[in-house]
Amino acid sequence: LLEGTPQLASKYSLLRQILLMGCSVFFADVGTTLYDSPFGYLYRDADVEGVTSGSSSLTRGTVVSVDDAQMGWSRYAQSMAIAALAPALGYYAATVESAAVAAHMVRRIEAIGSAVDGATESYMLTDELISPAHDDKLRAGASLRVLHDGCMGSGRGSVASAPATASRVRGYRNANDILTSRAFNRKSQVLEQGCAPMPPAAGQPPPRQLNYVVPSSDEWPPPGACGSIDDGRLQPLCELLSRIAIKREVIAAVSNKNIFHMLQLFIDGVQAANVSNSMVVALDDETGEWLKKQRFNYFVRKLRSRSGGTGNHETSGLKFKVLLDFLSIGCSVLLSDVDVIWLSNPFASLYRDADVEGMSDGWDDTTTYGYDYSGALRIFARNSGMFYLQATHESVGMMRRLARRMETEFTWDQTAYNEEQFYPAYRGKGAVGVSSRVMNYYCNLNSKSLFRYMLDDTQLMERHRPVSIHVNYHPEKLQRMQDVFARYHGLGADIDLGGG
Repeated sequence: LLEGTPQLASKYSLLRQILLMGCSVFFADVGTTLYDSPFGYLYRDADVEGVTSGSSSLTRGTVVSVDDAQMGWSRYAQSMAIAALAPALGYYAATVESAAVAAHMVRRIEAIGSAVDGATESYMLTDELISPAHDDKLRAGASLRVLHDGCMGSGRGSVASAPATASRVRGYRNANDILTSRAFNRKSQVLEQGCAPMPPAAGQPPPRQLNYVVPSSDEWPPPGACGSIDDGRLQPLCELLSRIAIKREVIAAVSNKNIFHMLQLFIDGVQAANVSNSMVVALDDETGEWLKKQRFNYFVRKLRSRSGGTGNHETSGLKFKVLLDFLSIGCSVLLSDVDVIWLSNPFASLYRDADVEGMSDGWDDTTTYGYDYSGALRIFARNSGMFYLQATHESVGMMRRLARRMETEFTWDQTAYNEEQFYPAYRGKGAVGVSSRVMNYYCNLNSKSLFRYMLDDTQLMERHRPVSIHVNYHPEKLQRMQDVFARYHGLGADIDLGGG
């Protein structure tokens, strides 16, 4: 069956065949020492249960901060990192998703050939299980649990001890080294094809099927949910969505009375981009009245932050509770902060093959899609101010957990948003199990990408029109938004606020 297949690819090809027969597999390298039967120590709540080869601080993942002094006030940013998985030891449940992971590994190994060493295999396996889909790269959508290294591990473990995976030092050795990265590999793609979804690269298995709250064959909005949730509290939202949603989708911003100046620019942007299925969730009556005068679609959901404050960071975490309203009645929603200027209709550029599809704080391939961080996988944070949620049970579970965390923890909503997508299950903490896709960094730009890099690229400025620009990195939000709006919707080609 495997004649002519490279030896390492044969491992994953055989693994896939056994999984597709309906038999789960505990894989152990021939150098593994078993001190007890491993089957009594498995959780069986994820597609794959594996062990990491790094330090304990990176076993489940961690936030790695970066400090870009040239960015001034906005010099601080976050990335996520996790120790690479040890491919010598792991449990694969007999699921379609586990088999798809094995298929992805076969494809990647065969593309490289015979030069795949242990460190490369380790990173590739971690990448397939942790990193989001992007552009024409699909992911299996498999869920992952990392086993406690005191029981099973690479070079350690009281139940099973696999040979330690060789590590290597890459070019980026400390947290700030990555700031020199300039891997703008997607430039030709967007210049030639724009931001329309790319067809998947050949030979990839399809991603995990999505588990919708309201099946496509059912009546929508669902009368039972609209009338029964919180004694009919969602009935006005259901009535609004029945009028404005297109294919059960809307774009929604969340706002209070403090930022009418930016809210007006947000509205101007979606109207100029001809996004008719757009609305604002008002957190107070004053905002609702203001929106009514503007004749813009709105729904009032009066909420207050845990601290009682009404500033940006205090209210930002309320979005997760708001999003639950949409998802629970089967409406997929593109969440947008009001400091996003929309330049074209975003629904034409969505892939819709993952539970969560969001923009990145990265600026190139390396930072946006992930890289080998000296034995770990590292990727820049996805921004919690602009992302698309499919109305699936997995998205509902993630929003419920995030809403609860905002009510009980003192944590930044963006940190929590990334943790729930990036961290695997570990010990007593399960994972929410969402599948993820990150948007192209040239199509849904953060303001660092625009003002620091793209502004100096004549070809991109003259020939490329992004879908959106999020003024997230800069404190002078209104002025930057006005400049972006004038450049793409109004006055002309010059953006004169400069770089940085």
